[in-house]
Amino acid sequence: MTQHGAELLETNGNDLDAGNACDGDWRRYAQLVDTIYRWRKLFRTQRGTYGIGPECMLEGDVIAALFKGTTPCALRSTEGGFLCLGPVYIHALVDGTYFENLRAEERDEQEFILI
Repeated sequence: MTQHGAELLETNGNDLDAGNACDGDWRRYAQLVDTIYRWRKLFRTQRGTYGIGPECMLEGDVIAALFKGTTPCALRSTEGGFLCLGPVYIHALVDGTYFENLRAEERDEQEFILI
């Protein structure tokens, strides 16, 4: 079954685990999406990986997974150190493949001075 060139996937609803997402209230869903992604934007790294980060991110900003941190951060180089712009989501960082690739490349750790 197709509609507007997109494949539609059928479900019986048993495979969905999103609380009240199946109650048909699209306004509630739209409000949740707006709340979660407000002031966020999609970006692409030099390696071609996509992520979601702060709306203020610019080309040249750095994504860093800081030791003891709970989530990777977008950093901007400034005089005297780095400014933390906010948290980012990159799936490869969550599933561990990014760190496996870094270990394989034997890349060194870097120190960031946050201001």
